Amino acid sequence: MSAGGALGAGVRWERFSLSLQARTDLPTGVRSGSRSAEVWGVLGTLLPCVHFGWFGACVAASAGGLRVTSNLAGPVSQWSPVLLLGARVQAAIALGERWHLVPFLEGQGRLLGATVLSGDQALWSSPVFAFAGGLSLAARFL
Repeated sequence: MSAGGALGAGVRWERFSLSLQARTDLPTGVRSGSRSAEVWGVLGTLLPCVHFGWFGACVAASAGGLRVTSNLAGPVSQWSPVLLLGARVQAAIALGERWHLVPFLEGQGRLLGATVLSGDQALWSSPVFAFAGGLSLAARFL
């Protein structure tokens, strides 16, 4: 489990929207004896959505990288690509004419991920399924 932050922008018509979101997660560490590794991710997510009043359903397609820093065989730091595909559900709660609070739940499956190895032993692997929940603040400009 990790925490992070995201920033996004999009356009919305009556029933459809298209958003792009940039997200980073705080580092997550794993340890095996005196050996350790730290992993953190940076992702861009494309979110085409359909809206039914206050409810929205989206396809979530993410691409980015995982930064792995370790001392498993001497100090090592490298990027590994990651691809995820899944869905998001969200609700828009009006806070006036311009502002909305948007809680969301998202689930994605790994298409391409990374594994941290110590010899032949896997210390950490990107999960097959990733789940996220969050709260966004959205503003309408037009």
